[in-house]
Amino acid sequence: MGEKPIGGIRLSGGSTSRNVLIKFMSRDPRVVPVGIEAKEKPLRSVMTLRQKTQGVGRGENVIYNLPLVGMSLGVLEQLPEHGFVPSGVHAVWEAKDKGGRQYTVNFGWKRREEFERMLEAASADDRAKILANVEIAMASIAERASRTWQWHHMWDNPPPRADTIELVDSMMFPEEAKAKPPRHLITVVEGDFLTAVPNETTS
Repeated sequence: MGEKPIGGIRLSGGSTSRNVLIKFMSRDPRVVPVGIEAKEKPLRSVMTLRQKTQGVGRGENVIYNLPLVGMSLGVLEQLPEHGFVPSGVHAVWEAKDKGGRQYTVNFGWKRREEFERMLEAASADDRAKILANVEIAMASIAERASRTWQWHHMWDNPPPRADTIELVDSMMFPEEAKAKPPRHLITVVEGDFLTAVPNETTS
């Protein structure tokens, strides 16, 4: 049985309210950037009801359980070329059945026009907080993106949900594996197609 084809998402086109979310998920609390407080994640039933009330549709899982993945740092340069700017970072945690917590750090990217509208609508104090949060995001995302993660998922979601890139570790993923070159790299090909490709340095 062959491997499931690797899909992706087109960065060009779509509405000005379109978002991209890069998520790092780990049992290690060090995944949360300094200066960011991880808050308890809402129950799944609450989130599902909220999305249903908002009329949020189900997206397509275009990459599922791809092993040993890192992100080309070029992606962080290519997102702005397609009109996306960093909009900040936040973190949540949830308790796991076998003890401990799972931390999820979400780095958001909004269309430039939408982000500028958000800043214009904010008070002076809130604007300063948003920009300080963006600074933390830009100072901390590259370190997390460049190492190897155990699993990768990608979702092509309909607005208002963000297109989502998930990089996940389990509690059994050893530190030495994180430091090795990834088997696959998340990158942009064909000008605007965000996907994962084999890492030529390890193939």
